[in-house]
Amino acid sequence: MRCRRGSHPIQVLVVPVSDAFRGYAERIVQRFRASFVRAEVAPAGETVARNLRDAIRRRVPNVLVVGAREQTAGTVVLRCLGSSQQWDVPLDECVRRVLDAIAQRRRALDVAGLTSVTT
Repeated sequence: MRCRRGSHPIQVLVVPVSDAFRGYAERIVQRFRASFVRAEVAPAGETVARNLRDAIRRRVPNVLVVGAREQTAGTVVLRCLGSSQQWDVPLDECVRRVLDAIAQRRRALDVAGLTSVTT
């Protein structure tokens, strides 16, 4: 995909289920940005479903959904582009897998061994 100068596609979108978890989402984004991963928090005021549809339209390869359970456990729910499955992943493991995929120039993450979440 060709990008205009200064317009780089994001690699990770963090979607908080409500504004109460925006702080946790911001901390996750800062963690990715510290490793030079293009990450951002989904816009406030939109539903989770709307943010997920927008991520698919924008072709964001990794979407992380966070709420109360994830904040308490220090995890994220990972959704990869092109898959309807979701995985519950510890944050450290998610960062490692994203960085590995970027280093190997793979668009898709290796999800082997992750716990699938039923919707």
